[in-house]
Amino acid sequence: MSLQNPHLLSTEINYLTGLPNIIKPGETLSQVLHSYNGANATVYIQGTWNVNGNITPQGIDIIVLNGGKITSTSGTFMVSDKSSLTVQSGGEVNCNIFSTATNVVIKNFGTIKTKEVSGQNGLNTGTVLYNASDALFQVEDKFIITSSQIYNHGTISLTAENAYMQANKTSAACLIANYEKATIKGNRIQAGATIVNSGTIEVNILENSSTDFLYNNCLLIVKNTFKFRNVVLDQASITGGRTNPSDKEWLPVPLVESLNSAQYTLIDGSMIKAKEFKVQSGSQVTFKAINKAKEDRSMIKAEDIYFEWHTYVQGNMVLEGKQYNPERSHIDASVASTGYDESKYTIETCGGIFNEGNEGEDPYTPEIPVVDDATTYTYVFEDNWPKYGDFDLNDIVLTLNNRSTQANSNGNLKSAQFEITLEAVGASKIVGAGIRFLGLPASVTPSTFTIKGNNASFEAGQSLPTLILFESAHAEFGFTDRPFINTYQTASTNKADLPQYAVRFEFTESDKISSSAFNINNLDVFIITKASDQKTKRTEVHIAGYAPTDLANTTLFGQANDDSSLASKRYYLSNENLTWGIVIPDTFAWPLETKNIKDVYTEFANWVTSGGKENKDWYKNHNGQVFKK
Repeated sequence: MSLQNPHLLSTEINYLTGLPNIIKPGETLSQVLHSYNGANATVYIQGTWNVNGNITPQGIDIIVLNGGKITSTSGTFMVSDKSSLTVQSGGEVNCNIFSTATNVVIKNFGTIKTKEVSGQNGLNTGTVLYNASDALFQVEDKFIITSSQIYNHGTISLTAENAYMQANKTSAACLIANYEKATIKGNRIQAGATIVNSGTIEVNILENSSTDFLYNNCLLIVKNTFKFRNVVLDQASITGGRTNPSDKEWLPVPLVESLNSAQYTLIDGSMIKAKEFKVQSGSQVTFKAINKAKEDRSMIKAEDIYFEWHTYVQGNMVLEGKQYNPERSHIDASVASTGYDESKYTIETCGGIFNEGNEGEDPYTPEIPVVDDATTYTYVFEDNWPKYGDFDLNDIVLTLNNRSTQANSNGNLKSAQFEITLEAVGASKIVGAGIRFLGLPASVTPSTFTIKGNNASFEAGQSLPTLILFESAHAEFGFTDRPFINTYQTASTNKADLPQYAVRFEFTESDKISSSAFNINNLDVFIITKASDQKTKRTEVHIAGYAPTDLANTTLFGQANDDSSLASKRYYLSNENLTWGIVIPDTFAWPLETKNIKDVYTEFANWVTSGGKENKDWYKNHNGQVFKK
């Protein structure tokens, strides 16, 4: 049966298999088509297929030719089982709701416009949407993608003010591929998907779920909020766009937030430009700049950069902006840090020049403390790890201050010095203390290395330079027994004369040591609560997030209250996210003996279990049960 007579077009048509079914120019079909008997039919549309209500063709390959139209002002147009839809150049589909069954192929060379892509699952599992060059896929409101793939060479547009594209949030099978010269534009993309962008994506909000991955090697514009976990930029940028197309200045994204355990890789001169850049917590948060085809530096540029947890910044990277909580960052010597708009580096990607270098001032790695950073750091430890013990965090109290570095004209370190003071001992066991220098190369040999003016040396058997300050805290105060010192307010064993350790280094030009080697985050202060014997390595307690040294016993990981894991690179944290060692960027009144720090400082537990995101000034308010000097 050929669909040629307009009087026949209003009757029920079921048996289309194998026939050249054509809706000719000027003809209108107003009913649903079905092909039965398990075989597909093909319908060519040169005229109009206009249906009020649901359209659910089954077993039909629909081809909309130049001048042909499918219109459905109400209901759902669902490309159902064993069907496909091809819209040729000059063809058009205009419907209320568009959806597909599973494993459907949609090829658009013309125009598809719909209020929603939703229905049961929108683009359903296994569906492939190919949107060709010069083709338009326009969605007014919401665009749901369920374990399906989009290959866009043309334009995908979300037009309503609050429109959004939502990818499946529980499956990694979703793919959104935006090719060179292609555009995806709208309000928001909620991505539980792999996004590959070689063209332009322009949205207000781009946020992810746990299954995300973004590979961007061109232009990504986010005008409000970018929240992602796994990101690769390959000679690409993330910015807030431009006010006018003719403007040279690229605006910052108001908020860029890397989600838990983020991994960002910037390749060959890529850039993220933000107003606020917030780094969330995770077992291994890393921002790395690498070079494959070019030697250009990559850049993270933000007015304010907040480190909320221990974060590793590596490779040929520039950090440009004011850094907060720098003690939570581990910045390689290869990374250059500057103030906002102060680096000399020019960043240029496929969208043009994104950063005009400031040649008036060389980049530098700021010394710690920086603006708003305290000059004294207090380290407090609990010696009962992996058990909580009394959790008064006063078993060893150390302060570190008077840090200074001096560099030569090439920016290489000439000297560095700091002082450590042993303030209190609330332990009844033998406890030692050491420092591992994370920013110094393993082979470094300072021309001068002294403690208290006496020659010193690094500990043998370590892959990173490690200094043992003392082996017995009580002996440092002159005791042969092990009393509590400065943890009871009026104890006869309290001491006002405190042991101090002035540490000084001098380096030669050939050492080429960066000043960042002595940033506070590169000084891993730890305690030793049990010395090694012939069978067992020693027991160490580090600040949360710092790995044990090569000489530490890690068999206690995961025991008692501890939730550390070498495989996950999670160190010295309990299953409640509490820690046996903390550093406070200020002077600090430590709890009296046996007084749990969670009771003395009521905001402490919320601060530490939130990964440092809440109650950041917890150490300024206590109940009075603290040692007063």
